[in-house]
Amino acid sequence: MSASVALSDFLQAVRNSGIVPAERLDRIVKQRGLDAAPSSKHAARELIRAKLLTVFQAERLLEGRYRGFLLNQYRIDDILGAGGMGWLYLAHDLQNDRRVVVKVLADRFKLDAGMLARFKLEATAGMRLRHPNIIRTYELGATGNVDYFVMEFVPGLNVQELIDVSGPIPWPQACDVIRQTALALQHAHEQGMVHRDVKPANILVTADGTAKLVDFGLALLDQSIDADEFSLAMVFGHDCLGTADYIPPEQARDSFHVDQRADIYSLGGTLFYALSGRVPFDFPSVRKTIEAHQKLPRPSVRRLVDDVPPRLDAIIQRMMARRPEDRFATAAEVAEVLRPFCRRKRFQFDFRKILKARQKLIRKKIEQKLQEQKSKLQAAARQLEASGQTGSSAALLDTITGAKSRTAGCTVLSLVDPFGIDRTASKIAALSRVHSSGRLAETSDVALATQAAGGGDGVVAIVRTPSTARLLPFDGSEPQTLHPPRVLLGRRDHCDIVLHNGKVSSEHCEFAFEQGSWWLRDLKSKNGVQVNGRRVTEAKLRDGDRVTIAKEFHYRFEESAG
Repeated sequence: MSASVALSDFLQAVRNSGIVPAERLDRIVKQRGLDAAPSSKHAARELIRAKLLTVFQAERLLEGRYRGFLLNQYRIDDILGAGGMGWLYLAHDLQNDRRVVVKVLADRFKLDAGMLARFKLEATAGMRLRHPNIIRTYELGATGNVDYFVMEFVPGLNVQELIDVSGPIPWPQACDVIRQTALALQHAHEQGMVHRDVKPANILVTADGTAKLVDFGLALLDQSIDADEFSLAMVFGHDCLGTADYIPPEQARDSFHVDQRADIYSLGGTLFYALSGRVPFDFPSVRKTIEAHQKLPRPSVRRLVDDVPPRLDAIIQRMMARRPEDRFATAAEVAEVLRPFCRRKRFQFDFRKILKARQKLIRKKIEQKLQEQKSKLQAAARQLEASGQTGSSAALLDTITGAKSRTAGCTVLSLVDPFGIDRTASKIAALSRVHSSGRLAETSDVALATQAAGGGDGVVAIVRTPSTARLLPFDGSEPQTLHPPRVLLGRRDHCDIVLHNGKVSSEHCEFAFEQGSWWLRDLKSKNGVQVNGRRVTEAKLRDGDRVTIAKEFHYRFEESAG
């Protein structure tokens, strides 16, 4: 904990936050003499011991951040984790007096059509489903700049964590967990949904052995592609949504035309992992793993775990058959054939201890990330200093190395970026662009760079040399390098990048380095180009943008910083 406010300011921040009822806070302050505590840090420790604050709340309050802990009827208590789309918070539902989980879309995805669509799909699917083996979603909401949804809190580990902690699961228990998951999938299938991302990390298990299926963010709904599903299609395409270690062959080819048997395949791979602690096909690259699922014979789990009954091994083999028609037709059939092998038994773990360890690990990773970003900011600042591009390099370096607080005066907890990681990443990118700019720096870059430098008027005209960039395919194939000043993409052999596909026009689009930036232009193609899920005729590209060509080829744009 790093205190940054005086004792009186800290206690006032606690009062203003609404976390603790005023009468209760006043009573504890009086009983423990906290208004005369040696420091705000000491007072924070006492309030944590009294269970009035969590460590997360105390850390933010010590920074002077007292606004933002109440998200409508939900009091934010702690961080549970950071996922691919955003932040998970442990919260208290003040209206219904229950613990819940609040998932918040990260700030960096606010303008990402694909991630926003996936976020909404996960919430929408969860609200439609009511089953004892599926995590329940209570609400999808938005307030201010926060997109969020609220789920039930389950004190459990996912199967991946469980194996990390205790090793492979004995087959009677493993079969029971997978059978419960099959029943959950059957309910989802009956509601017209295909999960498309069944894997060990998406199955929670409580200490009493109850399994809960989570994360319907890739769920395929029964309607003919609705708006959110359409956004996913535009951004990610019709190929290879899912997790490579458990993806069925047909889903790797076309993720938007699969049925419930795709989930049965992934569930079979998950059972294989639960029994052995190893994935069915262990290859170093995504591409080779997907090819193995499509071409190689199905592995026998008995080669890794010799006490697995032969009949159970055969069930897994059938669940993972390459052709959908060779698998079990429904998840209900899977549940029925697994029944004789199941035995419910408690799992030996203390969730409270694991939660504390998990939160400690989260904090460690966040600190490592912030330290990495600090080093990058220092390097970017020194580049600017060496090239004479700031009039006040000393102020710049002072601010970046922490001599001036970058959060001074801020009283709001940002749920979309609680530790400033996305904000700092934007500053790093801005400083890099300013350093390598080919003309006058963009207004937004100047603002971010001077903000990173603690203010000041030192950014001047920049001379930027042309920069190479890369298109990184989502399917793991070789990247395409973009060399200035212009790269032509199309179906014809004279193009710089040739895509032999009937949906790609002869001269489909061009990438051009102009005005210090890379631009993408559609050359009146039939099937168009998209940037971050939106069809464009011309767009300036930024590092990390998703670029889709003719709805078939999907890349991440990576810009060189130098």
